[in-house]
Amino acid sequence: VGSPIRWEVFLGMMEERAAGIMRALVDDDMQVAELAPDDFLDLASFIALQMTRGVSFRRNMQWIELQEFAVHYERGGVEAMRRLLRKNGADDSGDAAERAEAELLAFLADPTKLPMTNWLKIRNSEDMSRRATQEIAARQFVVYRGPAKLVTSDEPVVALDVELGSETGDFGLMNTPVLAYPLAPNAVLAMFRPGFPVLMSPSASLTTADMLDLSQAVLGNAYRYGFERPSMSLTSKLYVPPQPAGGVRHAVGRTPEGMELHLMRPGRRWAGAADSPTRPVERWWPQAMRSSVR
Repeated sequence: VGSPIRWEVFLGMMEERAAGIMRALVDDDMQVAELAPDDFLDLASFIALQMTRGVSFRRNMQWIELQEFAVHYERGGVEAMRRLLRKNGADDSGDAAERAEAELLAFLADPTKLPMTNWLKIRNSEDMSRRATQEIAARQFVVYRGPAKLVTSDEPVVALDVELGSETGDFGLMNTPVLAYPLAPNAVLAMFRPGFPVLMSPSASLTTADMLDLSQAVLGNAYRYGFERPSMSLTSKLYVPPQPAGGVRHAVGRTPEGMELHLMRPGRRWAGAADSPTRPVERWWPQAMRSSVR
């Protein structure tokens, strides 16, 4: 655990295995239900790795690591930083607390600047992908096809809810209604939460409008890069908001012992955006959700 070489070899093996499975789904017009059990588990594991190996996952983990220090700083400013330095056995003399304050503010503005060893990055990714595989494998997988208008990105597993601009929606792995993963420019893998109805038949075709909705959601989930065929130009035409500085934290209560409880939501590009996508692929959503008013 924690070896970069071992990790890269493992990722290469998983990518090679998953590529063959996804090629069969797309080229042979298959559904995931037709896969052998081992192939299905490999596909679910690959999807989980796609969620936990990228910069966005690491950035969110770094942001969460900062929150204990952020709470102390919000309550006590520079003096709180001085107390934290002293508590951790660090030098708090001179302008040490001011330097710690400046570093904290820089890290909060860009969590990727927080130092994190490769060992810790790999361990976090491995641990979370193992847990995520179980949650993903419990979902209902459907491959939908349509016009070749779908893009992908450096963070291709997209959590979809009714309102992508919601600041309180269920965008966590366990709660998000639909996870979408582009398989090809003309195919997307939709993974529906247990209990969420699959209303659109696997044999039904996606429309051009559906593909554009999905492409905008995919690009909105990107950390930095979108990818498409050379003949397409959606990555330069579809609008997405800027990358947020970090996440959002709210105090939501106290424990019986009086400790404050905080709810933390990682930042998303669409959160709070007035022009965010609504109900990507309209036919995936129950009627009650389709008629909701923004």
